[in-house]
Amino acid sequence: MRAVSQAIASEQSVPTLAAVINVIETRPRNGDWIHLFFDVPSDLAFRLEAAACARSFERGETLFSPDEPADSLFMIVSGRVKLLLTANVREDLLLRILEEGDYCGELTLLGPRRSPLLAVALEPTETFVLSREALREGLGDSPELATQLLAGASEQLLAAYDMVLDTLELDTAGRLAKKLLALARDHGWSDPDRSVIDIGLTQHDLARMLGVSRESVNKQLAWFRARGIIQVERGRIVICRPGDLRRRIC
Repeated sequence: MRAVSQAIASEQSVPTLAAVINVIETRPRNGDWIHLFFDVPSDLAFRLEAAACARSFERGETLFSPDEPADSLFMIVSGRVKLLLTANVREDLLLRILEEGDYCGELTLLGPRRSPLLAVALEPTETFVLSREALREGLGDSPELATQLLAGASEQLLAAYDMVLDTLELDTAGRLAKKLLALARDHGWSDPDRSVIDIGLTQHDLARMLGVSRESVNKQLAWFRARGIIQVERGRIVICRPGDLRRRIC
């Protein structure tokens, strides 16, 4: 759900996300940092900034849970957050990893239902938080904001459909291969010889991404590792032969 304003960042004088962290202390209200998340008119940007408050979360701390009223939009300035779908009869499903420039909590702000989602910081995380009232007022004033929120909701829905299709069409090895490639693309870094996923995910987290047991993930990782397709180094996953993973998806 990367904000559409990323595409215009190179054309306008917009501060980097790292620089925005200073706003948490100095709190200038110049309308700039909101454009890192939403492309809205300047007057609305001023009002949204004025209504937002800064909140910090330590690793493992909960941003929101199904037990709490869904009343806030969380905009991530730095750090990473895992978003889980909670269940009473089985393991939670890990839906997405959110990072700088992403936001969460918006879906249930527009309706009366409590969120079935749990958001937990993967590492020290800085956010700006907008209340339900401030967001709804902004939506009433800005078709642009409404369009962008709908685009984000649509992206989440399509990702959920993809997850269902993967469950129907791929075995555990294929789903794990696809997930590793996606994590490397979205959250990793690469050099000519390898791609590295280093975001603090455990085998339990990977299992919850796929909806399978940790034992199944451990077995499949060992299979990939024995054939030189991946390496596991101090909690990092290194993809050495991405072509082999792609072929495993077919």
